[in-house]
Amino acid sequence: MSLLFGFIELFIVVGIFTGILAVIDFSAYIFKGIRIPKVEWLYFINIVILPAIFLLYDSGQGNVYVDEVAVFAPAHRLSLYALILCSLAAYYYSMFKTRKSPVMEIMVNCFLLIGIVLNLIIIYHVLMCKDEFPLALCSIPIVLSFVMRLTGNHKKIINQTAVTSEQENPLVKACRNILHKKLFQQIPILIVICLPLLCVLSAILLLFGQQPDSMIKVFTQTYYHGFSELDPANLLIHDDHFLCNIAAKGHHKVVKPLRNGERQGHKIIVNRQLMVSNAFEELLEQRAPWLHKVGRGVYNAVGSRCASIYQVWGNRWISDVVYVMFKPLEWAFLLVLYVFDEKPENRIARQYITAVDKHKVITKSNKH
Repeated sequence: MSLLFGFIELFIVVGIFTGILAVIDFSAYIFKGIRIPKVEWLYFINIVILPAIFLLYDSGQGNVYVDEVAVFAPAHRLSLYALILCSLAAYYYSMFKTRKSPVMEIMVNCFLLIGIVLNLIIIYHVLMCKDEFPLALCSIPIVLSFVMRLTGNHKKIINQTAVTSEQENPLVKACRNILHKKLFQQIPILIVICLPLLCVLSAILLLFGQQPDSMIKVFTQTYYHGFSELDPANLLIHDDHFLCNIAAKGHHKVVKPLRNGERQGHKIIVNRQLMVSNAFEELLEQRAPWLHKVGRGVYNAVGSRCASIYQVWGNRWISDVVYVMFKPLEWAFLLVLYVFDEKPENRIARQYITAVDKHKVITKSNKH
């Protein structure tokens, strides 16, 4: 396993190096009209290997809780893979094939354009999640490489003589005329042609269990990313523990969810305030059971009242306000924990984890 991670780290380092080369190559191509000789062969690392490593990693991620977040929706990944493979096929086909029919040239350029747009979408989608920031950096050299390949294809066509005849197929003739337009005139036409190509690809993917809009849902049916539309709060079991609801329903930048948790056999979202409060209750139950019984009775009464108006907690702003109002009490709980507990942070850390994991934490704590 360590050897595998060593190879992955090596590829990432080489990928960064080739990414820098791609930026230099792109700059020279734009301003000087020249390219670094044979450097395009190194782009295989950025265009194929690094994305493949990430997609393999992402395929093992769930898509339901805070610490199991997939970048791309698992049920719709096949559509994403199909787009990537078609774009890669177009890129390498245009590298090795010098002469192409006008119809094939149009299809190749369309899939190169799809690859450019797809990676720009991925960059935005990923930048909203700091943990996957390196993936966004990997996509930049891909965009630059595809842009250079698209403009290079255009230059080759312009340098060729447009051979037409009266007997030429109307479709071939139309494609030839499109290819000999200026690039800024050609791009809007290619975008229009991309739409039926994507429809045909979607129709084929229906046979493999994908939905007609899977190419969109692969981004939207996720959590915490740029195009994500799913609300993790909807995964919770609504109960009388209103601090659980606040941790899930409030704005993430305010309530700061940390990880998954488990309460009464159900998955919940846990933040620091919830963990400190529960750690205080646990300490109180151990040191002053009678006082804990009174406090728990009051809390249950308040919680039941809150549960009866649960729809109120669907408003993020209300949850934010309650979170802020509860802050002084959280600090008071934390002060008590630090005064009366030998290892307060250990107690806090083991809140709302499974019984097996809690046993491991306690055992490890006792050893130290």
